[in-house]
Amino acid sequence: RGAEISQLGMMQGAAAARCVVGRENQLFCGGQDGMIYVWRLSAHDVGHADCIAKYTGHERPVRCLAFTLEGGRLLSGSEDNTVRVWNTESEACLGMIASNSSVNSIAPIPGSHGCIVAAAGDGTLRIWKVTVSHKEKAMLEHKFLASLKGHERAVLSVAIVKELYIASGGADNTVLLWSLETGKVVARLHGHTAPIHAVVPMPSGLILTGSADSSLRIWRYTPPEKPSKD
Repeated sequence: RGAEISQLGMMQGAAAARCVVGRENQLFCGGQDGMIYVWRLSAHDVGHADCIAKYTGHERPVRCLAFTLEGGRLLSGSEDNTVRVWNTESEACLGMIASNSSVNSIAPIPGSHGCIVAAAGDGTLRIWKVTVSHKEKAMLEHKFLASLKGHERAVLSVAIVKELYIASGGADNTVLLWSLETGKVVARLHGHTAPIHAVVPMPSGLILTGSADSSLRIWRYTPPEKPSKD
């Protein structure tokens, strides 16, 4: 008997959905209208969800969403050239980080105590250290650390691979693998014939990429052996 797939429900928003992330019984959806819609899944009616909040602040479409590794706050990137950080309990925007172009994808960097990397429309990867102070009220503090240039066109997707590498997919049809330690490109993966909109690291270390060329590709990177000291 073959697999069975059933649609359990549908959520109708006010604008086209550009990105979505989930946590526990909630879904966070970035909209074409610049809003972030929060949906709560019903514990009793499988497939049913209610829109319980709308985050406002972005002035153009929301391109990407991700959760921070420390504190579980929500990161959002937009075509308005900003990253915003949200407290999902109070629904408040804790602050904004200005980029120099559209923010197309965001990934928190494990073990970095708050660093994030963003894929930018100008062909760079931009890295910030983000912290939230708790003096009188929670406030966002951020420090720009680096801009990594390697793609020839916009960077559309970014992910962290095995806490060792940054993988980025670009509108130049290439995947670049960067060393987290040095910030240098260690590999260029060629094969796609159209922009790469998704880069997904697998627990095994394999990298899955999805492209507008209608293909998915699976990659394995094996670093060169270090020369023997003998």
